Amino acid sequence: MRYLLKMCVVIAMTAMMALGLAACTDQNAGDKEIDKTPAASADKSTADNDDIIKVKLYYSDDQGMKLVAVTKTIKTGKDKYQSVMEALLEGTPDDSLINLIPEKTKVRSVKVADGVAVVDFSGSLIKGLGGGSTSEELMVGAIVNTLTEFSEIKKVRFKVEGENIETISGHMDLSEPVTRMKELL
Repeated sequence: MRYLLKMCVVIAMTAMMALGLAACTDQNAGDKEIDKTPAASADKSTADNDDIIKVKLYYSDDQGMKLVAVTKTIKTGKDKYQSVMEALLEGTPDDSLINLIPEKTKVRSVKVADGVAVVDFSGSLIKGLGGGSTSEELMVGAIVNTLTEFSEIKKVRFKVEGENIETISGHMDLSEPVTRMKELL
């Protein structure tokens, strides 16, 4: 009887420690990491809920010189690509990283066909972008590299308010879909 009681106490303490560790983990902060290769696809959670995925989102380092991957677990809802773009727009609590996408920007839609993701943003994408050519390149790279983490996406086309755009602030040619920007990693 005494042995059984000790075993129950050990099991209960182990369960409490596991719950305590889970509560201390901030899934929204993600694990900052530098990764130079795309994942084969965004990793689905092994949990019973199939609409929870782990994905890499890209932000600029604090020097504005390169992109850094932040792994984040998100709930995808009806459209995983839209949810991933919205998570990217939310930014990261890591003060050493910068989200260059203008604050008021909204993702109107994300459609994927034949390896190309077409992302339609609100007009704030163009109106709110500050900085020069490097800011524009890093912002485009953050969007493209985030979406190309999915193996089914090879290129990204940009739209604003439903219209194809040729550039965001005059520094990059966006008239054709953009491939993964490995040079920014």
